[in-house]
Amino acid sequence: MFDRNSRKYLYVPIDFDHVNGANYDKEPLEGGKKYFRLWLSEMFLAKDREWFKSWYPVVHSIIRFQFGTQEINLPYVAGSLNLKDINSSNLGKVIQLNYPMTSLMPFNGGVVEITAGLLAMQGANYLNRFIKVMGDFASILVIPQLSAALNVAEPISKGVEELLGVSNGALHLGLHQAFVGKEGGGSNNLKAGYIAAILAQRSELDAKKLWVVNDMLCYGTSVNNSKPLTGFTYMLFRIESREQRDDMDGLTNISVPFNEAISALLNGESERAHTLLRVAIVAAMTSPDLTRVDRRRVVQALKDEFDEVQNTKASTEGEVVAAGAVPDLNTVMKRAMPVEEALALGEPTFEEIFGRENVQ
Repeated sequence: MFDRNSRKYLYVPIDFDHVNGANYDKEPLEGGKKYFRLWLSEMFLAKDREWFKSWYPVVHSIIRFQFGTQEINLPYVAGSLNLKDINSSNLGKVIQLNYPMTSLMPFNGGVVEITAGLLAMQGANYLNRFIKVMGDFASILVIPQLSAALNVAEPISKGVEELLGVSNGALHLGLHQAFVGKEGGGSNNLKAGYIAAILAQRSELDAKKLWVVNDMLCYGTSVNNSKPLTGFTYMLFRIESREQRDDMDGLTNISVPFNEAISALLNGESERAHTLLRVAIVAAMTSPDLTRVDRRRVVQALKDEFDEVQNTKASTEGEVVAAGAVPDLNTVMKRAMPVEEALALGEPTFEEIFGRENVQ
């Protein structure tokens, strides 16, 4: 038993041309310019056990990356469903796709490291509820404003690992990969796309016949005659890349004081409005939840929107302000300067935004 050769399993970045309906940017991410989000698109355990009765499939991951001035570990647990009337007799009939392992995170350069394991955890029927509890703990960190939860990130990460350790589990497939940004020089560039880790050798599967259709891993000679891959244990991951956030209102340290500033301005409280605007601008300039490029874009967008509301109010003095006049931050950012323009200008400084006399 000790003389057997080790098996080398498949790690396959799926070609852009092998993703049905692919519409993402293939270019590697550049530090300070883009956001990334990691997804577990699909997990599949070959059914050599009685799943969902005494054995439960679980993916446990740790994502390590540079966030602001520190490196952090983000845990995630996928494997349970919070649906009514789901139990061991029917859980195996549910299609489980697209677990967000992180929220949108700014890529600041450096290394983004992923460690993930597809486990079979053994226990009584209540184990599925136990897995859900672990997933609920980890989901606390999948929020737009991660900076607000940093103080609990490390305890949650350690707690999830300890909870996993108390159950009898077997690792069926593991993956470790570290990604770097543009001009990293290797084949591990952080860029949008799909990555498959499969418990199979190259002699068993032809990587050129792997396709992604509707976020599911398929196998065949072409996308049209491919079918969902079965018979092999695998995990399918997706890296999402964006230049702009679509969840700006979730950055409450910016959106709340800004909304209050606009409300105060409309109510004639000019001094309070300007104070709240400064609070929102400072939060944007120092936010680790924003890329360096977006700090410029957000600050300028806040100032422009405030000035526009102020000028509009001055020209309509005495008129009733329409309901819903306070814009949400996502709407404000739709009118923000282009990313390339912000990149050329660089990060805003306090002296530039508030003036030398206000900074000293």
